[in-house]
Amino acid sequence: MAYARSAAFKSLQRRLRELHSVVAHAWRLKKGGKRLPIYKEALLSSSVLLSFAHFESYVGDVTNDVCKAFCSAALSSAQFPAALRAHVAVGSKLKGWGEIQDPTKQRAQILAHKANGGFEILNDLTVPLKIDVDSILVDVSYPKLKNVKKLLNRLGVDDPIASLIKSGGHSISQKLISIHDARAELAHTGQAPNWTKTDYQHRLQELLQFAAAMDRVLFTLVASTVKSTNWIR
Repeated sequence: MAYARSAAFKSLQRRLRELHSVVAHAWRLKKGGKRLPIYKEALLSSSVLLSFAHFESYVGDVTNDVCKAFCSAALSSAQFPAALRAHVAVGSKLKGWGEIQDPTKQRAQILAHKANGGFEILNDLTVPLKIDVDSILVDVSYPKLKNVKKLLNRLGVDDPIASLIKSGGHSISQKLISIHDARAELAHTGQAPNWTKTDYQHRLQELLQFAAAMDRVLFTLVASTVKSTNWIR
């Protein structure tokens, strides 16, 4: 099944394209033939903060779409990824239990035994899957690399980094780390990164490339699980 971009990715792409133009405009700001460094700094700072905020929105939107695709599929719970079933089954029985963070397949079986019926839910061939999207995102909504890995694993991607590398190349993780670290430094110091115009635009493109790799990974997950791409609007 040929890959098609999600609606969430298309929205992110439009928003980052707009920020690309904002960065270009920041270098053209003049009044009376003079540069306006204060306004330039403000525009560049906002481009960094907004780019990451837009990526955070993408992660939430695409996760919601994946969960909708899973829930709307006419499949039994047992046909979905084990890690996802474990999180749904155990989380529904023990909400707020601090031990439940990101169960692996092996740990999921142990936790499910503790979950007062969770084991039966995990293996029941007739119970439909019901996913609370908020519970999926509860501790991973801020999309630094560690949380993206947890999220993908929770949804059913066995080896998130290997899957991202397959979709986006060996440097794919660094593309998210770069803009995340710049955003964190900006939040701490209040100063925009000392980058050239090309650097800023390149970082925006790298963020989009990371999202594209993530989008492909999730497309593959949905297509292989429910044999459909009905998450794409």
